[in-house]
Amino acid sequence: MKQFRTMLLGSAAMSMAAMAAMQAAAAEVERTLKMSGFVNKVAAFVDDGDSTYTDFVDSALDNSRVRWIAEAKGPNFTMGGIIELGLMVNNSQYHSQITGQNGGTDPGTFEGRQAAVYIKSKKFGTLILGKHDSASEGVVEADLSGTDVSAINGEYAGIEGTTYNFLPDGTDMGGATNSTYPTGSVDINNVLDQLDGLDRNYGVTYTSPEFQGVSVGFGTYEGGSTDVAVHYSATVFDTEIAANFAAWNTAGNTTNSDGGYGGSISALHSSGVSLTFAGAEQDDNTIVALEDPTNMYAKVGYQLKYLNLGKTSLSGSWQQNDDFGGTDQTVEVWGANIVQEFDAYGTEIYAGYANFDLDSGLSTQDDYEDINAGWVGMRVTF
Repeated sequence: MKQFRTMLLGSAAMSMAAMAAMQAAAAEVERTLKMSGFVNKVAAFVDDGDSTYTDFVDSALDNSRVRWIAEAKGPNFTMGGIIELGLMVNNSQYHSQITGQNGGTDPGTFEGRQAAVYIKSKKFGTLILGKHDSASEGVVEADLSGTDVSAINGEYAGIEGTTYNFLPDGTDMGGATNSTYPTGSVDINNVLDQLDGLDRNYGVTYTSPEFQGVSVGFGTYEGGSTDVAVHYSATVFDTEIAANFAAWNTAGNTTNSDGGYGGSISALHSSGVSLTFAGAEQDDNTIVALEDPTNMYAKVGYQLKYLNLGKTSLSGSWQQNDDFGGTDQTVEVWGANIVQEFDAYGTEIYAGYANFDLDSGLSTQDDYEDINAGWVGMRVTF
C-alpha cells in the first residue's frame, strides 16, 4: 500500500511537470526570489506556587525565522522551492525550575523548518516534495481572533515547550540551587498537548484546487505515516470562517499509536467578535485501562481599531487535556491575551496570561500547586 501511494504521487508529479513544461514553451516564464520572516522575543514570568521565575526567550510557539521562496511562474503552472530556517536564541524549551532564572542552555541554534520543491496550478492543485507542513499540520489551529502570536490551542508564548513541573501541595524546590524536583512532581509537557496532526515532515503532499472554499490534501511521509485533511475558508453573512479537519495514521513508524484525528473552526464577525472551537483525540496503544488522550479548546475574541496605529485584538481561552502521560490526569487552562498591531512598522506587541491546573486522578496525590504564567512579547516581520 505504501509503494502504491508513493507511485501514485510520483506519477502525479511527473504529469504536472510535463504539462508545465509544454505550457512554458509558448510564453515567457517570470522568475522571482523573495525573502521574508520575523524576529519574535518574549519576556516570561512563571510561578509554580513556590517561586517565580523570569525568562527572556525565543518562544517555541512562534520562533524567529527567515525564509527564501524561489518561483518560476508560467501561464498556468508555477514551479518553486522554499527554504525556511528557524533561529532559537535562548530557546524557551530549555527553561524550567531546574535550569533556574535565565538558565536557557541554547546560545543559538538553526532549525531546518522547511526545504521543499513544488509544482502548483489553480486547475490541478499543488504537489510538494521535501520537508514541509504535512496535510494535517495546523488542524486544531484555525484561529481568527488576531491573538495567535500570543496563544493558540495548546501553545502559550510564555511557557511553550518549557519543562516546568507541577509541584505537589506542601513541597518546594528545596532552595536556590533548584537541583532536584520533589517526589511526585509532573512535567507540564507530559500532560499538555494540542494533538496537531503530523506537524512538519519529510515526504510528499498533494493539495487539491479550492472549490467553493473547500480544498482536500493528503500526504505520505518517511516511516510510512499518512494523513488526509479538509480545509474550508469563506465569508458568509459578514462572517469570515476558517475550518479544518484531518485524520492521520502513524502505525507505519511507531507501535505506540495508530494515529489520531481532530478539527477546528473559527468565525470572525464584521463586528469584531470571534469564536473558536477545536478538539482532537489520539490513539494510544501503550495504555489499556484509560481512555485515549483528548484535547478540547475554546476561545472568544474581540477586535477593534480605535488607534491609527493598527488593530487591537483581545481574547479569552479555555483548554482541557485528559489522559496524557499514561495516567488518569486532567489539565485545565484558562488564558487571556491582547495584541496591538503597528501596521506601518510590521510589528505586533502582545501580552498574555495563563493558569494551568492539574488534577492527577491519583488517590495518593490529588493536589498540586497551579502554574501561573504571564508574558509580554514583540514580533517584527520583514
